[in-house]
Amino acid sequence: MAKPPSTVAEFSADYWDAFRISRVAGARPSGWAMSALSGADAANRAFGGLVWHTLMGFELAPRGASGALVGWHIATDTSDKLVLDVDGTRTVGRMTFEHVGSDLLWTTMLRHHGRTGERMWTVLGKAHRVLAPRCLEHARRSLTDA
Repeated sequence: MAKPPSTVAEFSADYWDAFRISRVAGARPSGWAMSALSGADAANRAFGGLVWHTLMGFELAPRGASGALVGWHIATDTSDKLVLDVDGTRTVGRMTFEHVGSDLLWTTMLRHHGRTGERMWTVLGKAHRVLAPRCLEHARRSLTDA
C-alpha cells in the first residue's frame, strides 16, 4: 500500500501496516474485528496478557469491560468503521477496521514511547505480519458461515 490511510497521519504513527480482504455482505467492521481478534480473547486472554500487556506494555481494559473489545477501548463504532485505541507504558496502539470500496481494511498503528517499545515491535511485528492475514481469513470464513 503506497499511501497510508488518513488515520495514520491523524495518529502520528511510528509504525503502521494495513491488510485488505474482500468484504462479506452485511458484515460490519465490528464483526470483522470481533472475529479476527477472537484468538486474543481466548484462553483467559493469554495472548493479550502476554503479548499486548507484558511485552508491549499496553494498559488493557478488564475482560468484558463496557466500551472495550479484547481490552482495547472502542473509540468509534459505525456501520463503516471501527477504531480501537489502547494506551501503554512502552507503546500506544490503534487498530481500525473499515470498509474501503469492496474491501475491509485492517490497519494497525503504533506510536512508541521509547526504544524499548520500538525494539519489542521489531521482534513481535514479524509475527503480526504473518498472523494478521490469517486472522482476516478466519474472520471471513466465520462471517460467511454465520
